[in-house]
Amino acid sequence: DPFPTKVTANDVIVTSNKSVLGDVAVLFDGAFATGSVPIGFGDASGNGSEDAYLQVDLKSVRKISQAVLWFWAGDGRTYEYKIKYSNDGTNWKYLVGSPAVWVKSTQPKANNEGTYENTATPTQVYMGSLFECRYLRIYGNGNTTDAGNHLYELEIASQSFNTVIDGSGILTNSITADKIQVNNLSAISANLG
Repeated sequence: DPFPTKVTANDVIVTSNKSVLGDVAVLFDGAFATGSVPIGFGDASGNGSEDAYLQVDLKSVRKISQAVLWFWAGDGRTYEYKIKYSNDGTNWKYLVGSPAVWVKSTQPKANNEGTYENTATPTQVYMGSLFECRYLRIYGNGNTTDAGNHLYELEIASQSFNTVIDGSGILTNSITADKIQVNNLSAISANLG
């Protein structure tokens, strides 16, 4: 399925191990400019431990190609974060960062007046190739101004698993589908109009 789609609030269940300030549905509403409503998900402990995270349950194992994090951008701060993924919610692997390494978000760019109004800058996480997971965890370790973790928006490009017909011989009058990907097609006496 070569057609990635953006995950919506209806596609996921978002939880946190800390209290969340705000409605998690705003993470998927497309509003990420400065002045939009962000959510907060806990404060950094100050010791670098992974104790504040948002967990995104995609409700089934999906292929993920990209994640874009829109951190709060009302000033020039950057955030420290990590991302882990899992198929079962128990066994986790690092996608971004490592046990000892926190990654810095992209720094917002100031406008001509030197302020950060409407200049939220995305932190894009390109996967390089598709990987499979059901759960994503975004860990926050505060920012360069305070200990808070704040997100405007979370964009996840995913692909669901589709049924694959692998037939050495399929006899049919018609096939109806929204999307078809064909690899190595050969036909004998076929009308392929």
